[in-house]
Amino acid sequence: MQRGHRKRAADPRFQEDYRAHRTMVERSNAWLHLRIAGRNLSRLLNLGLRDSNGTWALPEPAGQPPPHAVTSHHPTQ
Repeated sequence: MQRGHRKRAADPRFQEDYRAHRTMVERSNAWLHLRIAGRNLSRLLNLGLRDSNGTWALPEPAGQPPPHAVTSHHPTQ
């Protein structure tokens, strides 16, 4: 059942109709989600987040053990 929904949702005509009629609440939620994600990324960059060969890391605080690095597939790769 879910495969049929995914296939229908991939149809450009469905997407156009959906975008034209989706509720304002959903639009507001999407906007809020993007805004929060942008603020989080900005905060992490201000804290020194850097990419080194596909691994994201923050600088070590003085006197702290090294943080665990998180690997990520991001658009620059």
